[in-house]
Amino acid sequence: MAIISTRAANSPPSITGDIDEPWLTGYAIGVINWFLEREMNHEARVLEWGAGTSTPWIAWRSRELWTVEHDRKWFELVKAEMRKLKECDDLAEWHYILAAKDELDYQSARSAPGLFDLILIDGRERVKCLSYALGKLARFGMLVFDNTDRDYDTSAVPLAWHRMDLPNGLWLTTIWRDIPRRRR
Repeated sequence: MAIISTRAANSPPSITGDIDEPWLTGYAIGVINWFLEREMNHEARVLEWGAGTSTPWIAWRSRELWTVEHDRKWFELVKAEMRKLKECDDLAEWHYILAAKDELDYQSARSAPGLFDLILIDGRERVKCLSYALGKLARFGMLVFDNTDRDYDTSAVPLAWHRMDLPNGLWLTTIWRDIPRRRR
């Protein structure tokens, strides 16, 4: 994606993925890619808080993508890039919501109808987004929360959900799935 041409020197592709991949841990990128391509067969409905390189990456791997962003200038860059890509690629149906500047809890995301197979939280007010996301995640869906190494309260996620902490030496991305656990 042309809007981000480089990453920080301490963020090589082996740790954070390539410049055209989401800025998540490399392990998380692999798990999400497997989920979208293999398990969901490119048919997933996805909601993401925070636009960026994840936006086209997910759009190539899903059927429908809803993106919520608060920064108008950044949002316009991502939107322009998505329009260019849409002209030459078969991207998912893309819906975008520019949250109002004073809308700290992204309440506008409530206009995204139905349940989602994958929800990515990588924007502002992540804990508030998490509380909303729990009611929008489809059964057996995947919830991705970036930067869980920071002091975010994720206690709202049910303890019964399968949790994967995926570090890269710089930060932590956590993925939860509401899937039945195997009995031993």
